[in-house]
Amino acid sequence: MLWAKVRVLIEVSLWLAGAFNLVGLFVGLAGSGGWRFPLVHIFATVLEALFCTSCVVLGYQLCLRWFGRERLDSVMTIGRYSLPLRRSWRASFCRRSPSVWITCSM
Repeated sequence: MLWAKVRVLIEVSLWLAGAFNLVGLFVGLAGSGGWRFPLVHIFATVLEALFCTSCVVLGYQLCLRWFGRERLDSVMTIGRYSLPLRRSWRASFCRRSPSVWITCSM
């Protein structure tokens, strides 16, 4: 089950990394990047995506070990439902006065 999740995470992160770095690839090709630039850029993008995916998987595994599956599921559920509430409260609080806008923008 974990390997399927890891595979999907790697696939999604590679697609996102490719989409975000596509413009940089073409700009580097148009400049004086040389023939090695696309190879090195694609290699660095893949390494970056794999590193980010491995950090997410490592964090998930550490949280599973520290909290256990049931507690981690409940913590993730609480976080999933409390984050939109916090954002909506912050948005309504920040509309009150201009002096609060500076605090909310930080």
